Amino acid sequence: MTGIVVRLRLRVCQGARLPLALGLATDRIGGGHAAVQRSSLAFVKIPTKVTFRFKKDEDYRLNPVNGVWGGATPRGDISVDQFHESHLVPEIVAQEVTPDGELGRELEREPPITLQRTALVGMVLTAEQADSIGGWLQVKAREVRNTTGKKGDGAGDVLTTQ
Repeated sequence: MTGIVVRLRLRVCQGARLPLALGLATDRIGGGHAAVQRSSLAFVKIPTKVTFRFKKDEDYRLNPVNGVWGGATPRGDISVDQFHESHLVPEIVAQEVTPDGELGRELEREPPITLQRTALVGMVLTAEQADSIGGWLQVKAREVRNTTGKKGDGAGDVLTTQ
């Protein structure tokens, strides 16, 4: 099979939010090997408008998140597991029965009340991505507090391994 695969790569300079250069890569596929040719444009005019269209993947799901657990990886990224806290459903619960035949107070539970943290999603981010996402979350939290009038202390359940 012979063909050409063309990939466009946008390169963003550190700290910049707009693409500054465009790399064009072509892979020639044939005869069981790939020869790569690369050419770069030294400068591309920065656009005045960028439009993003959002699409949810077919596997998209909404996860409740109560906290995170993670830390730095050996390669210098940040590993984050988002978790949801809940009570474990007991295997056995014994309750008294009132003289009226109603269920009364709980007498016994096996296992005892236990909290469970279920990791739902794991992410690996660069420090720059973590800063950007953290800043975005702080802006959104302020917007919610300003809209609802709820004041938070800013201290959530954020846990780290380090």
